[in-house]
Amino acid sequence: MGVVRGNYEVQILNSFGKEKVTREDAGALYGFAAPLANACRKPGEWQVLDIRYRAPRRDDAGKIAENGTLTVWFNGKKVQDGTEFGEPKSTFHPFRFGNAPYPDKIRDQQKKTATGPVCL
Repeated sequence: MGVVRGNYEVQILNSFGKEKVTREDAGALYGFAAPLANACRKPGEWQVLDIRYRAPRRDDAGKIAENGTLTVWFNGKKVQDGTEFGEPKSTFHPFRFGNAPYPDKIRDQQKKTATGPVCL
């Protein structure tokens, strides 16, 4: 998985050859949207992922006032096109499980400023 801003997963697992892709396949925005197409190359071939991301906007109380958007090109094919998302849905969310020290250090800042790490 590729984690955007420490919150949202763009799936990068092997989905080569699958005819019907789901919200759990390569190019999916986990928990929100399946990819528009299966763009996964054969295992062992170089994969390219380009992401255009706009963070959700939060109000003073920390609630999402405006959804974020994500457009993703996977191996040159558009697999997400302005997909909207709200609160993170990943069960592997690093802020929920404390599995990495860096997210713990930036948690409050991340919510206030909409900044955060990109992880693979």
